Amino acid sequence: MSQSLNIESICDQLCAKDHILAEVIDIVGPCTLAPGHAAFDFLCDSIVRQQLSKHAANTIIHRFHKLFESGVPAPKQLLSLSEQEVLDAGISNRKYGYLLDLARRTETQQLNFSTLHEEDDSTIRRLLTEVKGIGDWTVDMYLLFGLGRIDVFPVKDLALRRSMSSLYGLDVDDLEGLEKVAQKWKPQRSIASWYMYKHGDLRPQ
Repeated sequence: MSQSLNIESICDQLCAKDHILAEVIDIVGPCTLAPGHAAFDFLCDSIVRQQLSKHAANTIIHRFHKLFESGVPAPKQLLSLSEQEVLDAGISNRKYGYLLDLARRTETQQLNFSTLHEEDDSTIRRLLTEVKGIGDWTVDMYLLFGLGRIDVFPVKDLALRRSMSSLYGLDVDDLEGLEKVAQKWKPQRSIASWYMYKHGDLRPQ
């Protein structure tokens, strides 16, 4: 996403395309999605978050981060930790294996986060899905919330689907229907998706 991107103008365009989204934008207010250069630690946290509730994931991530001197996961230090230290933080054996693979690929420069943000979305998706345990959901989170890319629609994310389901009267598992709604948001689906998440946060749990 370009630093000079006019989010307000994009929101005006989206409002003209979708009156339901327009109401959400009016309620939520300005979009704060911004370009970024997310790296190793973002992906570690995304792996931990897989298939966990927000509360459970946040608790484990807090413990996991405390294992690192700086409080931020780093590949070299992760590789130096014992398996038991990581498991004691609440991370499963399976996810520990995923984190190790990510750390090794980062240390050997198979993944170079200093330049990865310069690649296009499809290249980033190809490189990241080569890592064990990283699939489309994790890549979508990285592209949308880590790099702030402009046209990402994480249809595999349950929170997004629940929010859209409540707004558009679609079944939460009707991926085709949800994709059809999102077609109206192209080529700025990230902004609309951001608003869907914010709408979900506002709904009673």
